[in-house]
Amino acid sequence: MVGQTVGEIVASRDSKFKPGDKVLTSLGWQRYGTAKAEDVTRDRRASRTGFVLPRHSRDAGHYRVVRPVGDRSARSRAKRSWCRRRRGRSAASSASSRRSSGCRVVGIAGGTAKCDYVANELGFDACVDYKSGDLHENLRRACPAGVDVYFENVGGEMLDTLLRQMNRFSRIVVCGLIAQYNATEPYGYKQLRSVLVNRIRMQGMIVFDWKDRYGEAIEGFDRSFRRRTAQISRIDRRRAGKCAAED
Repeated sequence: MVGQTVGEIVASRDSKFKPGDKVLTSLGWQRYGTAKAEDVTRDRRASRTGFVLPRHSRDAGHYRVVRPVGDRSARSRAKRSWCRRRRGRSAASSASSRRSSGCRVVGIAGGTAKCDYVANELGFDACVDYKSGDLHENLRRACPAGVDVYFENVGGEMLDTLLRQMNRFSRIVVCGLIAQYNATEPYGYKQLRSVLVNRIRMQGMIVFDWKDRYGEAIEGFDRSFRRRTAQISRIDRRRAGKCAAED
């Protein structure tokens, strides 16, 4: 199965690598593989670069695809809303980077427990539960000023609903369409007119288009990893204190 993996060099005909080196490769999910030296990244942080691809998806989407047009950029529209249907690896760094840009960050997840995690531990300003109530109304309450940037991973009804919330000159980064991958019938979008009347910029983004900038992602991830580790340690200490108090 294709995928980016961390591995260990067992033999090399290139003097830049020696057995035992920890490296990042795109050899996929297999026990052994061979690769050209230029396709292998050696880094002392390789053992924790499992986050690199999700993080680089975030960086490429946020800073390369969501780029300024005149004065209408994600950064210039301070205190506006940035919305994503996602939680997990890239979500934590997404929240911190967007909030540092002055945006209100809203997540979408399924179920109370996931929404609590997104809001309370990942640092989102709010999280909408798509499994509970009217999604459109809940999103409107969470984003009263509308949505300026939407990072799309789902498609289908979710994207259709968000199209009703988008502001003029807003951005939609299409990184995935998981709701449609196995669909036997294509979804019939009802709100596509919003792209026209609101002059929305909607662009697909495949992370491999930015392969030449993976090094930047690793450097950025290393900094975020240290900050995130410190944050998790604080959360764990608070939980431990709560458990001790309850005991």
